[in-house]
Amino acid sequence: MLNKIILKIKKKFSLPGFTTRGVFFSLLCFSMLAFSIKWDDSILFQLSIFGLLVLFGSFGFSYINFIGITLDRETPDQVYAKEPFDIQLNLNNSKRAVDSFFIMIFDSLHHSDQKGSFLYSYVPSKETMTQKFKSMIPRRGEYYNFTINLASHFPFGFFSHSIECSYESPITVFPSPMDQVTMLNILKVRNGQASASLAGDKVTVGDFRGLSPFYPGASIKMIHWPASIRTGELVIREMEASHLEASVLIVHSLYPSRGSKKNSKSFEKLLQFIVSYSLYSSSISTEFILAASFFDWEPIYVKPGTDDLLKVLTLLASAKEKREGDATPLKNVCDSFQYYKNVAAISNVPKENWEYEVGSEFPSILCSDMTGAVE
Repeated sequence: MLNKIILKIKKKFSLPGFTTRGVFFSLLCFSMLAFSIKWDDSILFQLSIFGLLVLFGSFGFSYINFIGITLDRETPDQVYAKEPFDIQLNLNNSKRAVDSFFIMIFDSLHHSDQKGSFLYSYVPSKETMTQKFKSMIPRRGEYYNFTINLASHFPFGFFSHSIECSYESPITVFPSPMDQVTMLNILKVRNGQASASLAGDKVTVGDFRGLSPFYPGASIKMIHWPASIRTGELVIREMEASHLEASVLIVHSLYPSRGSKKNSKSFEKLLQFIVSYSLYSSSISTEFILAASFFDWEPIYVKPGTDDLLKVLTLLASAKEKREGDATPLKNVCDSFQYYKNVAAISNVPKENWEYEVGSEFPSILCSDMTGAVE
């Protein structure tokens, strides 16, 4: 989705101000005028008058240069942290017969690694000039306030005409997805054994839903041989999951020991893991349930092909770690989901600090953490 912000510069009244060059040039002109009068020097007088006319003309051109200028700025509504996204700037000159020159744009979303600003050297009358650039927001969250500064030193650099526009352009920044290999390794490792179902095996029981292309790791039993022979490509049956077939992610930050320290990096990695798993489950059309302590343990059912994925990503953008010292809420959630086929308890706290709380009562639940995932 694109969020289009239109800034009408012509409604902002401002006058050009002197630059350092303009100050020195005006002092020079007035000094020449003073000496020409004192010495009765006609040539020096003519030069000083000419310089002052150039100065006043420059002021007029600098002011007119911004009349009729509007700016359209198009940004996406949702992006991932640390991932580049496109921004488009459209500078429009609505003046009927007067062109604009050398307009610079400073955008607060312009990534700091990119040098300089955007220069529109020539904007013809009744036309629009477009520029695109890449930007990136390093941290997840919801951002609202941004600024754009338009400036011009046209025509001779004696005056600077600048306008700063503050505006609200809501952008939701999701946590960046974890590398898929790392995400799958976190799910697959459990006391040296693999948990393939949580890592992406499709449902093999339930009502028939349709056919889909064969993918590496799919069960051979699910191949629909008549359709495969007919199409010349391997296809498999897709089954409608029963209620207990959905995978369950139980996410928590249980600190049994008071001496345990918060680790913001591991919590961010935990959120990246959830994003990566959500996108992966959606890509293979697999339903899962998310129950997280920082969502007050309210289960979120994420079904492929719905807005559930966007809902989860939006909630993760503003999620805050909920530090817990009591294992009772976690055990209650584990108890409510213990009869589901594929359940995993994931934490940003090393599992040796809490695994006994879950494993002793619910041995079928996979326990994993972000150990090795934090850079």
